Amino acid sequence: MKETALWLRKFVWDLYPNSNELIYDNYNALAFGWSPTDRVGHVFCNIAVGRSTHNVHFGFYWAARSPIQKIVDWRGQSIPVFPRDR
Repeated sequence: MKETALWLRKFVWDLYPNSNELIYDNYNALAFGWSPTDRVGHVFCNIAVGRSTHNVHFGFYWAARSPIQKIVDWRGQSIPVFPRDR
């Protein structure tokens, strides 16, 4: 589990070296994600490791694959999105 989570973390850092890594804890998992800002609500990719299950969740949000520079979320707020760094 540890090796998988750290490998995925390196994988994302290699794709998005200019993003912000946010680390947050909740009652059932330790999670870290990448965002163009310092807000958890703007995270475009995350990894979560379950406390009791030890499952590793990895996912990109659909907006991260979009070539546009901004999207509008369900509240009508504009969220910056950047393409993969090359």
